[in-house]
Amino acid sequence: TEEVSARVDSIRSQPFDFENGPIFRAGRIEMGCHKWCIYFVIHHICCDAAGSQTLWAVTEELMNGWLQNPGWEPTVTFDEPSTPRYRVGSEQFFRDHLLLSQDTPSLANMQGDLVTVEEPGSVEKLLEKPLFLEIEELSLERGGSLLAPFVVALGLYIAMAKGASGACIGYPVAGRSRRSKVLGMMTNTLPLEVEKDFDKSFAELIEKAARGIRASLRHQHFPTHKIRKIFRKFSSGPLFSALFSLQNFKQNISIGDEVSLVQTLTSGPAEQINFQLFEFGDGSPIRLRAEFNTELFDQSEAMQHLEGFIQTLRVLVSSPD
Repeated sequence: TEEVSARVDSIRSQPFDFENGPIFRAGRIEMGCHKWCIYFVIHHICCDAAGSQTLWAVTEELMNGWLQNPGWEPTVTFDEPSTPRYRVGSEQFFRDHLLLSQDTPSLANMQGDLVTVEEPGSVEKLLEKPLFLEIEELSLERGGSLLAPFVVALGLYIAMAKGASGACIGYPVAGRSRRSKVLGMMTNTLPLEVEKDFDKSFAELIEKAARGIRASLRHQHFPTHKIRKIFRKFSSGPLFSALFSLQNFKQNISIGDEVSLVQTLTSGPAEQINFQLFEFGDGSPIRLRAEFNTELFDQSEAMQHLEGFIQTLRVLVSSPD
């Protein structure tokens, strides 16, 4: 119900106590008719979407075990985390890539002290369904990556706003096996260079971005902190102009005779400004959110950039070729 959703959103938005912990909370909300909403709120610094999927799968197994036999003794286990092995050539791949990004523009006018920013600011707007469907169709026609049109549009907006030749957009990847049952934060953030090339159409830039995403995914286990170390050898500026992520993770769990849809929403410290698209394919409104470092932006500035990003999407989608 809308009332329960509003309560969950209010609980999710409450800041955590980083000095004393814990940085997660759980509980239940009575919905009436012997139904309850169970929620987990976990800060992104300690758990990613795949980890949340594991948590809910274990919760499903535990609840069903106890429903069937109150005296049941759990045998559910998690996997132990391990250091992922990355490909030979990953370091050289990112070195070559980052040499193109050494003059990365930033929407911020200064660099902030990230340690002092525990919770980001946040603004959001609804994205029109027809516009999203056009973007989705365009992505299927031009490489199959829904991420690509948004990353290209965001990069072009930043490049034009700052009078730069391009921008470097960071996007998160799982950094783990699909079958992994590790509970933790293993997400890696990879860079994608978007060039402001007026000789190429939006559709052509989407194809190029889709190829770049596929290429970099081969090196997704190469840690972001090592990418930063490479970058610092030839630039003192920001590695990413901004981050973009698709929040479209959904999961059905069955407890007894009830089937519930789980939606995982993640947030965490904003390096500068992070853009997130929320689209779960369940008929709920499609939202585009900007989470920002409050040391670098105020709310009106963040909203201006969010609106500028959406307007750039509209213009580009209206004439992709």
